[in-house]
Amino acid sequence: MLTSQANAQRYELHWSDEFEDSTLSLQNWTYRIGTTYNNEYQYYTNRDTNVFVQDGYLHLVGLRESYGVRNWTSGRIRTQDKMEFQYGKIEIRAKLPSGKGLWPAFWMLGSNINEVGWPYSGEVDIMEYRGHITNQTSGTIHFSAVTLENAGTANGDRRYIGEDYDLPDGDFSTEFHLFQFEWSDSLMVWYIDDVEFFRLTDENIKTRTNLYPFDQPFYLLLNLAIGGNFLGTEQPDGSTPDRNEVIVDYVRVYQDANKPPEIEPGSNNTIHTTPYELVELAPTITDPDGSVEYVKMYINNTLIYADSRAPFTTHFRPVIDGCYKLSIKAKDNDNGISWNDEVTFINGSGCTRTPYFGEAIQIPGTLEFEYFDFGGPGISYSDVSPDTNSGAFSGNDLRLTE
Repeated sequence: MLTSQANAQRYELHWSDEFEDSTLSLQNWTYRIGTTYNNEYQYYTNRDTNVFVQDGYLHLVGLRESYGVRNWTSGRIRTQDKMEFQYGKIEIRAKLPSGKGLWPAFWMLGSNINEVGWPYSGEVDIMEYRGHITNQTSGTIHFSAVTLENAGTANGDRRYIGEDYDLPDGDFSTEFHLFQFEWSDSLMVWYIDDVEFFRLTDENIKTRTNLYPFDQPFYLLLNLAIGGNFLGTEQPDGSTPDRNEVIVDYVRVYQDANKPPEIEPGSNNTIHTTPYELVELAPTITDPDGSVEYVKMYINNTLIYADSRAPFTTHFRPVIDGCYKLSIKAKDNDNGISWNDEVTFINGSGCTRTPYFGEAIQIPGTLEFEYFDFGGPGISYSDVSPDTNSGAFSGNDLRLTE
């Protein structure tokens, strides 16, 4: 059974750090130590001058000081190998610093990054901020346009999609704000203080890549970078405060507690039928923690039934020899969606010729050659590529060689 859930609303707390201890929890977080990428100025340390917990808040502090080969230090922490999750809602309540050359971020990386590298692992920027624009943050994803087999350079393969958000009043450095991100198998949504400002569907992304990385566990990162490519020409200088800090009230991860509908098709996976036989479709559909809102049934992707009331029963009559795939979709009251496409009806002699709508075409009448049947090459026009018929549902410019 294939199950997907979209915009489910029954979130339960899965993991959090409220920063109520006297020190950073090493059960939750790992320090980054050293320099990084993006032409940043800082050296990350695990010193309590750069990362500390006090009075229920996490502090990530950037300091102007000579340390190793750098003139700035700062803090960066991650949950890698300690808390990784797939899908849900993330909330981070925080106050950001103000100043030229400051680049705090709350973000996520795919848990397979050590195996495949960046950007092939995927990256989600829940919040990025330029310290010289104190009323604006950004939400962005990064990914590769190509598969690992066709990989070139990381920067050459990278693609990104993002959006800025401008506060209607005030700025991010004077008071706390809530940075939120929702993630499902088909949708990503960014919010500030419960106000949505950006959303992406999986199709928005898949049209730009052959390697979709956002269907695996990710881990969280929090950091305060000093300088770097994201800031353009606004790099730290003498006007930048010597001490800057990100103050985090809490980090929370919620996951959907809703259990989607359960579908029992009531038939074997493969069923043999004879032409003109009337076939009853009577799946059993229940919801373990709510109610079923609607059920739809499809034969070869064509809708044949839709209802919101049990019993969910209908019939169909296969006429032409061939194969007929039954797909069942059920949605519950919390927007949980389940699919079942395990059942195939084999009618008559088998699967070589099946009309697109599962019914014989009446003659005289109009024969639409696009998708006319599901025969193999040389049997029928089931190909919708431009070389065949100028794209889907054109049907006017068939290949002369056919």
